Amino acid sequence: MNPGIYGLGGQIVTPVQGPFAGVADARKLLSIWALICGGGAGGANPVVSRPGPGGGGGGVIEITALGVMLQTAYSISIGAGGAIQTLGTPSQFGSIVALGGGSPSSSATGGIAAGTGPGVVISNSAVSPMTPSQGFAGGSANSGNNAIASGGGGAGTVGANAVSGASGNGGAGRSSSISGATYLYGGGGGGGSYVGSSTAGSGGLSGGGAGSSAVASAATSGAANSGGGGGGGSCNGTAASVGGAGGSGIVILRWNASQAQITLSSGLTFTRSTVGTDAIITITAGTGTVTWS
Repeated sequence: MNPGIYGLGGQIVTPVQGPFAGVADARKLLSIWALICGGGAGGANPVVSRPGPGGGGGGVIEITALGVMLQTAYSISIGAGGAIQTLGTPSQFGSIVALGGGSPSSSATGGIAAGTGPGVVISNSAVSPMTPSQGFAGGSANSGNNAIASGGGGAGTVGANAVSGASGNGGAGRSSSISGATYLYGGGGGGGSYVGSSTAGSGGLSGGGAGSSAVASAATSGAANSGGGGGGGSCNGTAASVGGAGGSGIVILRWNASQAQITLSSGLTFTRSTVGTDAIITITAGTGTVTWS
């Protein structure tokens, strides 16, 4: 990796010198590859005799050449997944914030809107994404067929609309190879079924929870450290299951190990790995700081 030109806070910065190796002083910048994923939203419980839609996946921000200062502590927090029909919590690295997934609407009229990806406001008439996008809209609420539910929006694609006889799948997550293998983060949750009239939606790749297909079974929760949205609950007109919770977020940091060493504060749960000459820190829980030197 070469020293980065994109600094935390969005400013353009120029390295004092580089590339560099070994011990460096605090004037120098280190180029890192960073992925920040917020917590997914919980799926919805059914309302009256309508199955619940899926929760939105957590937001994903990935920067392949991010300049950080040596000898400087950067704050980190890992967002929790949302409880049933509740927003996900943002994850943060320095000044960069990946938002939590959007939770489904609980409106009892005009169908139920699916959970959106982060920063997306959805109603029955309009969708307004944030810029730059961290996620996509959930499937449209359905007003003509209450026996189906839409899928939650993912960080990579929109959630699927419900169609006759089938609830919508969750939107796919965003793909990244920062860890050395390709994974997706921030998948949306699938819509629940009206048992006997529609099938449940699957969770969005990767980590989104599937919608419930039986009133005796709760919907699948989003996978931990994936930012996946929870699936929606099912119903049969007289009984209902519950939605699934959202999955927690994650922060992954990668850099050339010959250029700097990292120190992590207490309060963070993490693992270390390597790919070639690069060091990788995967932070899965907690709040704290990281410092390179």
